Parts: sequence; C-alpha cells; structure tokens
Amino acid sequence: MKNCFPGAFLIFVLRDPAERAYSQYHYAVNRGTRGVTRSFSQVIRCEDDPWRNRLLNLGLYHRQLSRFETHFPRRQMWVGLFHEFKSDNEAFIRRIFEFLGLDTAAPIDTGEEYNTTSYPRNPKLLRLAYKMWEPIKTNLPATLLQQIKGVRSHTTRQKTGLTCSGTDRVTKRDPCHTQPRHASVRISTDSRSF
Repeated sequence: MKNCFPGAFLIFVLRDPAERAYSQYHYAVNRGTRGVTRSFSQVIRCEDDPWRNRLLNLGLYHRQLSRFETHFPRRQMWVGLFHEFKSDNEAFIRRIFEFLGLDTAAPIDTGEEYNTTSYPRNPKLLRLAYKMWEPIKTNLPATLLQQIKGVRSHTTRQKTGLTCSGTDRVTKRDPCHTQPRHASVRISTDSRSF
C-alpha cells in the first residue's frame, strides 16, 4: 500500500474490542463457518481453540495500528472510536473532513443508515444454504462465478444507492467530480481488520 499510495490518508474507526469479537463470532456462526461449534463464552475461555485467537487478536488495536505506523507518518493517520460515531455521527464525519482538508461546513445527510446488522430468522437454514452453496461454487466455471458476483454487486449498489464511494449521499456532492485539497486520499474502513 505504501508503494502504491505513499501520500494516502488512513482513517481507522475502532470498535469496543469485546463488541467487535462478539460480532465476528456471531457472523461466523450465522455463516456456518467451520470450527465454530461452541458458545462465545466457551471459545474465549479455551486457550487451545483457534477461534479464540482470531476473535481476540484482532481487537489488539495497538498491534494493528503499529503496522501502519511503520509505513505512514502519524499526520496521515486518523483514529476515531465507533461509539463516538454512533453517538454523534455528524460531528464525527466533520472531524474526518477536517483531517482530510475538506470543507467542514458541507451539508451532511445522516438520515439514512447503511450496513446495519441484521439477524437471520432461521440461522440453521442459513448455514445449510451456505453449506449447499460451497460445492456448487467450487464446480462453477470461473466466468459464471464472476457473472454471479457482478449481479450481486450491481444489486447491492441498486439497493443502497451507492455511487463512487457513497459519500455523495452524505455530503450532497458528487465526489467523482470534486477535487480534494490533498493529492491522494485513501480511506480504510474495514472493521474486521481492527
């Protein structure tokens, strides 16, 4: 990343480590991920369980951020807390705008929620569907699999109304035709990485 985007500005939003671990566990259980057969409490108490390390190590944010600090100066990194975003998302976004050198007075539409957590009505049926899909997926020709992924991506964009990066709905401006004050802006928001 440093080689391709040396001037990138990195944004990290950190979630409470316990909430993040439970969310990852819940997601794995609902997906029917192999190896997740015990309760959350049992998994985190058993030092031999490989899922324990997966769940707990990703919440060690200092380790995660230190990796980036070896490649990027702190002035290119911004860290926020997810609970601050939840309590006052407009102020949170304005702090990000300020970090990026964007207009902090730009209108922000916070009326609609995206990427909200949903729980399946029948987790067992969902796990069965994922198990049935795996052998089908492995036997499909690559071109057909790409077409299926393309349809899923297109459907997701239609459902969410996202264009470019989705910020046009928040700022009421089209970011595809706006030049940022900084030469290169790259945002990392993958909560599973932290």
